[in-house]
Formats: sequence, structure tokens, C-alpha cells
Amino acid sequence: MKRLIVICEGRSEANFVKNLLTPAFLDRFIIIPKTLPTGKNPGGGDSKGGWRNPGGYVHGLREMKKIVSLHRNDIITTFFDLYGFPSDIPCFDLAQGIPDPPEKAGEYEKQLNADIAEFTANIRFFPYIQPCELEALLFVDPEIASLEMAKDDNKLVNKSQLENLLSEMIAVPTNKRKITFSIEPDEKERILVPYYFQILRYIQ
Repeated sequence: MKRLIVICEGRSEANFVKNLLTPAFLDRFIIIPKTLPTGKNPGGGDSKGGWRNPGGYVHGLREMKKIVSLHRNDIITTFFDLYGFPSDIPCFDLAQGIPDPPEKAGEYEKQLNADIAEFTANIRFFPYIQPCELEALLFVDPEIASLEMAKDDNKLVNKSQLENLLSEMIAVPTNKRKITFSIEPDEKERILVPYYFQILRYIQ
């Protein structure tokens, strides 16, 4: 059976691949998530793969090349967020002029593909950049999301309150846009508190 290597930006993406994608494609691929090694934040502590630090693309590309070298006979893809993409990617200025998030993600994918192709030929590498943050998937269907999270053994999640909160947020077009494409950390906290940490626990 073919093996599919998914290079993930962080632990949440890797857990998503492991717990949701792997079972769904079990009859087609052996899916193996690989997380970029954590980098150090100049302000102290770890950062997400070092990806969002200055020089994050150079760091990430170096680590991706190591993974590609070990899996030349496998299919390889990526799972990175568009939001907060490292600014040292060569096409960054060009991409900033693209208003449509999926199109902007496509520009980054082309750059990734070109940089990996330059490193090694004849490799099955298909980069993917997620136009929305992973948490945005919780807003696809508030009823299902709240039902699943209410199964939490600790019973910290109230289904009705959570469903109402999610439904209220996506009912406002500007909120839906922020959640999907460019939600700021403080805005995210305002939207999801008091459920944010329960939501993260569910994803992970």
C-alpha cells in the first residue's frame, strides 16, 4: 500500500491527520504525520515549529528537505496554515497583494514545490496550505461540533451553550470571515472563551 507522508506545522495538525484523516483513508494510504521540530522563540519558550519566527521559512524548508530525503519513494504533502505564514518565503510580497486566501495559499504552494524540486528531482511532493486555521473546522456544523464535544467525560462542555455560541458567531458575515481567514489571537480568545481550551483538547 502507498505511504503518504504529511509534514505538519504543529501538534494540532499532526493529531488531526492521525485521528481523522488516517482512519478515513485507511483503505488507500498508510498516512504518517511528521511535525516540524519546535524552534525557540526569541522572546522565550518554544514556538510552533519555529515556523513563525524570523527566518521561519528557511528553518522549515531545511527540515522539510530532511524528511523528503528519508521518504523519496513515498508521496509527500504538507499541512500548514495560511495565517502567520513566514515572511521570509521568497514570494511573500507577491502573495500579500493577493486578496483571495485560497489563491494566496496557492502562491505559497507553488514556491514550496519549486524549492523542493530544486533540492531533489523525481519526488512526489504535493504541498498543501490550509486557507483557514484548523479551529475554523469547528464552525462548519455547530450542531455536530457541539454534540461531539459534549461527549467529553469531564462534562465541562455544555452542548446547548456551545452550539448557540458557534451559531451566533457564524451568523455574522464579518465574524465568519475572521474565523475562516484572519482571526487575531485576542479576537479568537473573545470568540471561544469559555470553550476554547475544551475545543483544543477535543482536537488533540
